[in-house]
Amino acid sequence: MKKRALVLQGGGLRGAYTAGVLDVFIEHGITFDCIIGVSAGSLNTFSYVTKQKGRAKRLLEDSLTNHRLASISNLVKYGSFFNFDYMFFDYLKDEWPFDIESFKHCKEEVIFVATDVDSGKARYFSNKHGDDMFLASMASSSIAVVSKKVKIEGHYYLDGGYSDGIPFKKAIDEGYDKIVVISTRDRNFHNDEEKYIKSKTTRLACLRYRKSLNFVECIKNYAKQYNINLANLYEYERENKLFLIAPSLPLRKVKSVNANEDDISNLSSNYNLGRCDALSLLSKMDEYLKEEEK
Repeated sequence: MKKRALVLQGGGLRGAYTAGVLDVFIEHGITFDCIIGVSAGSLNTFSYVTKQKGRAKRLLEDSLTNHRLASISNLVKYGSFFNFDYMFFDYLKDEWPFDIESFKHCKEEVIFVATDVDSGKARYFSNKHGDDMFLASMASSSIAVVSKKVKIEGHYYLDGGYSDGIPFKKAIDEGYDKIVVISTRDRNFHNDEEKYIKSKTTRLACLRYRKSLNFVECIKNYAKQYNINLANLYEYERENKLFLIAPSLPLRKVKSVNANEDDISNLSSNYNLGRCDALSLLSKMDEYLKEEEK
């Protein structure tokens, strides 16, 4: 049997859509030999691998109101908007603890993408190589403007989305010939390169890391490279080299700061859309995956 890989795009709170898709996968016993996650996609990987259905959604919902998970005060205390130590090891430990042992002994290969701040290139951490996957996920999810650099083996890393926002080519390079990609952008999305380069967030990130010239170039080229990557993704889909699950509607906006009831409702809607899209595509995806047996 040929090998299967699942690729999870990031996107912050848009990850609720991915959580909805993955919960359907858990319900239907859909598994893969490898999961490759970037940024928020890496965070969604944990609950999927341990088969803790609903936990990723709960984490995202609570991050809107639980300041220990995500807040400006965390930025002051820990140098990051997110409190990763609390998220991985203390969050819901009495009510619904993360199954750490199950994750550590999982049979799947898990790969997380982070960006090397010195080189501006992607590094791929793997549980099969003995890497610390919790630290790798922290690095992969650390947004340049609101997070400190994560040190791993003498190198500093930040959000993997800057260097490989949709890492489906990594799955191809690793020899996985049945690849399912979950995107957090609808098919009509196209990054506005001029708007991106002029945005306050981009300018602040470039200013903050102005001494890391390769990383600054990586930030500046993000929108352009993302669009190229997106075009390649659709081309591979047309050639039946991968199966893409993307939002059938534009995802609703969810604020991570000063969230209100509308944001909570929108996050839930994005999760439900992920469930609906996954259910509607299950038979087609099953046909694609079963082609490996012919």
